[in-house]
Amino acid sequence: MKSSNNLSLRHKLSGTIACVALLFAAMPTAWSAEIGEAQAEAICKQAKKVPIPARDLPDKAYFSKDKNCNSIDYYDPAIGKPDFQKARWCAYVERKEDVGAPMLQGPGVLAMLYANGQGVPRNIPLATRFACEALSLAELEAGLADLQERSKTAQPTPFKTCDHASSALSANECALHEIDNHKLLREAQWKTMTARWSEAQKKAFWHLVAVSGKWFDQAELEYSTGAAPMWNSHWQMLEGEKNGNRFRDC
Repeated sequence: MKSSNNLSLRHKLSGTIACVALLFAAMPTAWSAEIGEAQAEAICKQAKKVPIPARDLPDKAYFSKDKNCNSIDYYDPAIGKPDFQKARWCAYVERKEDVGAPMLQGPGVLAMLYANGQGVPRNIPLATRFACEALSLAELEAGLADLQERSKTAQPTPFKTCDHASSALSANECALHEIDNHKLLREAQWKTMTARWSEAQKKAFWHLVAVSGKWFDQAELEYSTGAAPMWNSHWQMLEGEKNGNRFRDC
């Protein structure tokens, strides 16, 4: 589960991300012309009939003990390897509980697991059923076309629900997940980087991190929306301590 410290960041950045999302929504996709609204509705109507394998469901004990899990943390963790079984179990719990943010929880995660054959046999029809639950109608026009193409030929990249985010809400959800992950990874790398420093050196470095936190958060947002060069310069400034004395002289 993500830290509560991210809540204020989410509130501050949601408006900015929403504006970026509207820009993305106006951009054409590779699949946007292939499936129309009426066809998407028809596909989803049929997809509701696709059975869910009983063996893929978590047992009753898991349903009762892990109601507060977050499937995307298992599916796409900031640190360590994915655990697709726990991601699937948790996603089914979220789906039953009808949690919010479906693109990266519950049906959205299930759509990716079945589309990509991650921890389960690849099952495009079932992935389609969950995509219909996770995506808005506008997003489905591209998302379903993507899944149909994958049913015909293997694709070099995995299916991702966020690739089809076109509303402010869903793009906001996807960007904030990336921000959370980059923040956790960055902090872990910094702890490793400073492990052998003296207490005075660590104190000086973490003071710098604290007072520049607002700028870091803005750089994180810019990274998540494609402005990588600025973020890279920022990261290199701090990581450069490995080869220099910028902070050790503090």
